[in-house]
Amino acid sequence: MEHFQFASHVIAMCEESAIEKVKAVLAPLKAAVAEEDKALNQPRREEGTQELEELDRARDRAYRALQLLVEMHACSENADMRKAAQQMDDVMSRYPKLLTANYDKESGMVKNLITDLRAAELTASVTKLAAAAHITSFGHGQRAVRPALSLTTERGCAVGHVRPSRASCGYGQGSECRHSPHGFARRSRARDAEIGRPSSRSITGWSRSVA
Repeated sequence: MEHFQFASHVIAMCEESAIEKVKAVLAPLKAAVAEEDKALNQPRREEGTQELEELDRARDRAYRALQLLVEMHACSENADMRKAAQQMDDVMSRYPKLLTANYDKESGMVKNLITDLRAAELTASVTKLAAAAHITSFGHGQRAVRPALSLTTERGCAVGHVRPSRASCGYGQGSECRHSPHGFARRSRARDAEIGRPSSRSITGWSRSVA
């Protein structure tokens, strides 16, 4: 954006100078700046991103429901219930920070977690905690996310950065996790800063040298 402002300022100064030699090269510059303006005025959110966010939130809620079920039974007065909860927690703890991972990473973690939760050695614990329905719901959420994620990837969206780290999202504190559309490719600020804003003195000097 700084470069666009710089170029616009140069064009304005050139038009004010009314130098004949400049007029010959001003048209291509104005056309290039107009194209840059179109490039800068792109949607901040890729098509399909909102749908992906909503589906991911549903998947996250299913995971939290399962997590809270395990946590509840971990506090049970029944020793067998606590043991079953501990076995499930041992499996779920293999996938730390699942809710703060980007879409690609989370999807891979969820796929493996669901496989582990459906393993034969965990069947007794799942049955005892009546967790099968929660795991099924979690699986449905995963299947719903996959096609939306693939579609967004095909459209060239930087999916790995659509949702940056959500460590501060507030899960476990009663707040809804926030998703951000930021992370799409944009002009380097460092590069723009190197260009700077032209001073009236430099523009005047340049105009005189051309004249």
